[in-house]
Amino acid sequence: MDKTAIKKFAIESRQKLIAAIKLQMNVLGIDEEGISEKLKTSTSEIEYYVDDRNPITGSNIVKRQRLVSELQEREKSTDFETAFEDLVEEVAYTWFNRLIAIRFMEVNGYLPSHIRVLSSSANRNEPDIMMQSVADLVPYLGAFNNEEEQIMDRASESEATGDMDNKYRMLFIKQANALNENLPYLFEKTNDYAELLFTPNYHDGVIQHLIHDISEADFDVNQGGQVEIIGWLYQYYNTEPKDVAISQPKSHKFRNIEIASATQILRPTGLLNIWSKIPSVNYGSNICYYAMIA
Repeated sequence: MDKTAIKKFAIESRQKLIAAIKLQMNVLGIDEEGISEKLKTSTSEIEYYVDDRNPITGSNIVKRQRLVSELQEREKSTDFETAFEDLVEEVAYTWFNRLIAIRFMEVNGYLPSHIRVLSSSANRNEPDIMMQSVADLVPYLGAFNNEEEQIMDRASESEATGDMDNKYRMLFIKQANALNENLPYLFEKTNDYAELLFTPNYHDGVIQHLIHDISEADFDVNQGGQVEIIGWLYQYYNTEPKDVAISQPKSHKFRNIEIASATQILRPTGLLNIWSKIPSVNYGSNICYYAMIA
């Protein structure tokens, strides 16, 4: 197990996820300074906040409204900038959590569908889930609504990068939410605004680094891989916020998110014991044990 590579990946993943979430927030007209009103060119069906190249449509309009409400609620107990930063940090951690768990599951064949979500079993550029039809996925991801079917159709027709990214984002979120039924401790139901702020792609960024920078064997229990790697990933992910929290003066009033960073006591080698005490989830011939990682 190359802990240097694991540490580099975890620290950089946090930075990249935070940067991507903030960029998406900016597209939605939200930054550290406040919340912008929609542009005059907006209609009841399409909203613009930066320019006319980044429209917000369909269910995303409602998700933005819930994001705004969440920030305003948090602002009541602090200032807006702090509320903004804390929400970004939480959303980044949420998606890092899901990426790592799904990687472990797909490598070991623990996904109910046995369809890889992050990588290809045939060394294609696209993950296996991108090659499946709606009919193939419904038994494992649940029914597709009209908006989701349109995303699938648009991607198939155009194969444009933007349309393919929208398809992948939608499929990843559906997979994470579907796993909530069997593994609620690890896959809590995703908040609408967290879905809106998640912009993954399989051809660049965190997912590519997860697939290529960390040996698959480190996750594969049949090749000596073990749950311990997940503990190291979470510990290293927390490196920078933990260092910042610990460096604060004694007079500093710690927020909950800072306390969590400064008091992390999870031992990576102890994760297997924690997980094995949780009731098992049987996926056919495979049994995997999971617990919430705080």
